[in-house]
Amino acid sequence: MHTCVSCGKTAAAALVDDDGALCHLCYNRHRRPRRLCGRCGQLKRIARNARDGQPDLCDGCYQGPDATCSICSRVRPCASRDEQGQPVCATCYQRHRTGEPCAR
Repeated sequence: MHTCVSCGKTAAAALVDDDGALCHLCYNRHRRPRRLCGRCGQLKRIARNARDGQPDLCDGCYQGPDATCSICSRVRPCASRDEQGQPVCATCYQRHRTGEPCAR
């Protein structure tokens, strides 16, 4: 745990250098590199670097690999992982984050 030099909060550090530590939120906001997305062509933060003939993809264009959601059991792109490391789709992730009950 470090104190972020940008926002002053104590959190896990995304970056520690000679200037101090940055939390993940401040790193993403201020220091994460921006490049042209290979799909939409806009200058944005890159979620997945180019590899195996595939272009750089920004946060908006990148979709995680398909997996069986641990909440709804549907095969969908993985948006996150639960506390046990199991995949969670975007719909269930949003409901879980906002506290909205799942329809299933």
